[in-house]
Amino acid sequence: GATIRLNTNGHACLIHGASALAELAQAVDHVSVSLNAPNCRRYLELCRPDPCAYPNTAGHGAPEELAWEAMIDFLSRAPAYFKSVQASVVGAALQNDEIESCRRLARSLGISHFRVR
Repeated sequence: GATIRLNTNGHACLIHGASALAELAQAVDHVSVSLNAPNCRRYLELCRPDPCAYPNTAGHGAPEELAWEAMIDFLSRAPAYFKSVQASVVGAALQNDEIESCRRLARSLGISHFRVR
């Protein structure tokens, strides 16, 4: 009877495979994805994803950039699996125009809940 919310960086499918969303949906009701940046370049600067965390990405491009792409893909597909989906950013790390760009990006991906934390 509990309601479960997952806070995530959105890399589950990159790490565990394409079925991760469906598997998570069996146990999770709500998800909050750390969008954190308005574009890949800024995401890499702020989040500094570890390419060693994605061992199965050989031959698929730069692992760091794949982290951004995987997060965007996760965020865009999540509404089909969860009762509610939220995108979030760390306000202190971004300029106001970047926060608004993130909000617009989230909306363009079908995410209506946006949180500045």
